[in-house]
Amino acid sequence: MKVLNLKKRSEKKVYSFLALILFFTLMLLKLFSPQHIIYELIAALCFFIALVLFFLAINCKHALTVCRHGIYYHSIWGHHYIAAQEIKLIQHYSKFGLSCIFIIGPRFIIFAPFYCLTSKQMHRLKRYDYNLLQWLQVSNKRDKFYGSKL
Repeated sequence: MKVLNLKKRSEKKVYSFLALILFFTLMLLKLFSPQHIIYELIAALCFFIALVLFFLAINCKHALTVCRHGIYYHSIWGHHYIAAQEIKLIQHYSKFGLSCIFIIGPRFIIFAPFYCLTSKQMHRLKRYDYNLLQWLQVSNKRDKFYGSKL
């Protein structure tokens, strides 16, 4: 099995869209007086959008790689490696143009926003019930059978 460097999609678009919405809601907030009822709703909306932007920025991974030994990722918290034996589930979600990958293990849940799997990779994961270890073991056996070097 070769190393899979997962690609990011639509990161800049999502950030710019959320920042634009935040800017317009702040401009709308200036139009109302603090005693107005709508002022509190718009302030709560601004806070929620800022919280989503902060959450996405904190959880953003700079690099996400799947190899035959497990998963390697680099985030603002440093370099991390997770062995394939520890990974129980890899799930890809895509809603409203935002794609993300959840990596679940017995002691951790990793949220990788903006990353996506190709349809071929998704098909392979579905075949093995989203179990990375089984997928990697079968791929490794096939590679040894066909004589390819890893």
